[in-house]
Amino acid sequence: MKYFKVTTLAKGKRRQVIVSASSKEEALRKMREEKRGKVLTAKEVSAPLEMKIKESVLYFWDSIRGKNRVKLEDMIPAFRQMSLMLNAGISIHATIEDLIVFSANERLKLIFRDVLSGINSGKSLSEAFGAYQEDLGSLSLSLISLGEQTGSLSHALAMLAETLEEIRSNMAKFKKALRYPTMVIGAMAIAFVLLIVMVIPKFKAIFDSFNAELPLPTRFLLQTEHILSNYGWMILAGLITGVWWIKRRYRSSAAFKKRLDTWSLKIKLLGDIIFLHAMNQYVSTLSLLLKAGISLEEALESGSGMTGNEHLREKFEGVSDAIRRGVGLTEAFRETHLFEPTTLQMINTGEQSGDLDQMLGVAANYYKMRYDNIIDNLSAYIEPILTAFIAGMVLLLALGIFMPMWDLAGAARGG
Repeated sequence: MKYFKVTTLAKGKRRQVIVSASSKEEALRKMREEKRGKVLTAKEVSAPLEMKIKESVLYFWDSIRGKNRVKLEDMIPAFRQMSLMLNAGISIHATIEDLIVFSANERLKLIFRDVLSGINSGKSLSEAFGAYQEDLGSLSLSLISLGEQTGSLSHALAMLAETLEEIRSNMAKFKKALRYPTMVIGAMAIAFVLLIVMVIPKFKAIFDSFNAELPLPTRFLLQTEHILSNYGWMILAGLITGVWWIKRRYRSSAAFKKRLDTWSLKIKLLGDIIFLHAMNQYVSTLSLLLKAGISLEEALESGSGMTGNEHLREKFEGVSDAIRRGVGLTEAFRETHLFEPTTLQMINTGEQSGDLDQMLGVAANYYKMRYDNIIDNLSAYIEPILTAFIAGMVLLLALGIFMPMWDLAGAARGG
């Protein structure tokens, strides 16, 4: 978010107000809506300390409530409506004005208002949307820019809506597959904490009376009970703050985003899901753009911009650089070390036969099949891990509580 010093004139007196906005046009619009007098100028300035603190607090609160997010459920109907209205011959101004009225998401309304203001000031549609990449994603901006370049904005927006619909469907399948394991792990974690906090203290006095060194599992449970009883709320607050900080840092720091994206690809199952989804999206986008008559160079540039993972994006951008050096497409893909021999063979066949768009579509279906297979069997993959986790927790509790009892019983028999 940027800050602007807006100068207004009311009753013969000039006033200067600091306004937070994503662009100069939005800052001017905000002041006009407040009707504080005639708005004269707006100049970008650095944010005052109190505004930085206030913005951080508000951002944290809005993140919890989900108020400052534009969801796929809001974007899909909006872009589909834009496509239909433009295809019907309605002007872009009238289309956006209509979306401002009927959009249910307040953040999306603000974006459309600023976009309309940008268009009225002479900006292109892609430039006006450019300030909201964080909200809409690089995929949306790439296809909007592509639609302007090709003169078929309605078709590009329809393609965007379909792609976002597929992404939402994949996310829904992923969440559904994780629902049961998450509920089980959550229930076990809550039960474990309650047992530690409420049950272990009952045995603490008994354990203290043994006057002997306690077994390792028992010492671990007692130490965990001490930490949770004295610092539990601090740990919870730290976890919430840590998650919030990571999310914000991920959005604001390109270097941090790249490190986290690279690391996420190394996680078992999760890395495979991210990789296969990105590969399917990239290859299918290339296929669609080539079928639409877009040149290979433009298709590669647009395709790489649609990938959310920064590590993979750099790899895909390397394909465009290789093509500009005169390297063939199959060899450029091979240099990324991302494509398997099977898909490289498909792409090479398409390149040699002139049916590259069709073979890329076949390769995209191959990645989608593998992605769907992992998602559909995700519960089966997680169940052994889940079983081991539950067994470990039960074993720890049993050993921690009963081992001292067994030692006490043995000592009594020996005495």
